[in-house]
Amino acid sequence: MKKPNNIIILSCKSAGSSALQNYFVRNCNYKTVKYTSHQENETLYWSKVASILEHPQKTMYRSVVPYKKEDAITSLNNFLGRNININDISISLEAFIYYYRALVLKFGPSFIEKSPHHLYNRSNLELIASAYESLKKDVKFCFIGLIRHPLDVIYSGWKRWGYHCDSFEKEWLVSYENLLWAMDFLPMQLIRYEDLVAGAMAPEDVLDISLTNKDFIFKRTSIKRWKADKGFGHSLHQDTIDLAIHYGYDDFENDHDSFLWWRNRNWIRTKEYLLSIKKTFFIVETISQ
Repeated sequence: MKKPNNIIILSCKSAGSSALQNYFVRNCNYKTVKYTSHQENETLYWSKVASILEHPQKTMYRSVVPYKKEDAITSLNNFLGRNININDISISLEAFIYYYRALVLKFGPSFIEKSPHHLYNRSNLELIASAYESLKKDVKFCFIGLIRHPLDVIYSGWKRWGYHCDSFEKEWLVSYENLLWAMDFLPMQLIRYEDLVAGAMAPEDVLDISLTNKDFIFKRTSIKRWKADKGFGHSLHQDTIDLAIHYGYDDFENDHDSFLWWRNRNWIRTKEYLLSIKKTFFIVETISQ
């Protein structure tokens, strides 16, 4: 019997993983999970497993990761119950690998999974590696390391969600340092988002799979938008530049360091401060009742 295919996309947030996922779904007949409580068909599966098994995880910027153990159990029970009718999960690595295999079989023969949260914590990657070693005889895995220019990533987070640029830059740096580390034990295909947009790389050719439709194309307007926005003037730290150069990037000049950028940046910080005060008052008021 032919092995089911499983593509796992590993990337930072705002790196284009949703677009790449849509490409495989609409052009190559891949399936995502039917139900998830997260956006863009993300599962956060291995992040939740790491929390349940009490593996170390760093706190992600403006994220639910790491989950509390009890919350992760509740979330995975709901997720697995609605997707593969397993409502009372067992707490072991072997069980979680079995459940993941069941997801691959349920949504196969071609299943795609992406959660940008997975790349930020090495414990998640170690769990994914354990699943790969256990299941590779039964499942054909394709790991894609999806990379995007750090300033495009940071600009997208800043423009879309009001992310603090220094904090989000750190997330890019940690994630792509982890990608280099994971290449030692996961068979990885590196893809730069810019190459997809320019048409210099066809995803189906990289993974040697069939293109069945041409319903989805990458937006060319998504590249270097940070250069055109005079209200954006973030400058990268040297360690981020060095890692980006390693991945083949060479343009980091940003001359928008203006009063407008200072105003926008500090307004974001002010909003975050006000939200933290509001959250503190809410907790105090709740406790006092």
